[in-house]
Amino acid sequence: MGIRWGLALLLVLTAAGIGWLRGGYEKSPDPAARFRIDTVELRRDHSFFWLDLTLDRAGDEDHDLQIPVRMRTAAGRSVEPANTEMTGSPERGTTGLRIKFWLEAGDFPGPLELELNGGRLRVRTGSGVPDLENAERRKFRHNRW
Repeated sequence: MGIRWGLALLLVLTAAGIGWLRGGYEKSPDPAARFRIDTVELRRDHSFFWLDLTLDRAGDEDHDLQIPVRMRTAAGRSVEPANTEMTGSPERGTTGLRIKFWLEAGDFPGPLELELNGGRLRVRTGSGVPDLENAERRKFRHNRW
């Protein structure tokens, strides 16, 4: 009986560890945001960074074009998108967003938060300037970077 419990516990812990390593953005994002982050790609451009977010719709409500989209830095700076692309269809509305931001190295002292449709999504919980060479890209599927 003891071996079975030990194996069951090992299986549960292994599954939990794999889930933690795989990460993933918030499983229950702010419902007001209407979207959840799928991936984030960061690319260094000399002393600046391109931050490219890919989002999927999280519910039935469409993206509200009347509400401004902004990236909020830990220093309180509000950054407007450099580019926004929408995917979807007339029948289903906007089902995906790709939002690109142009950020300075000084925007990375702490967490980054996306303000979208009146809600907030945590893009990054880490701090410090990401260690990337010029033109190097890194893709994230979690906000612990």
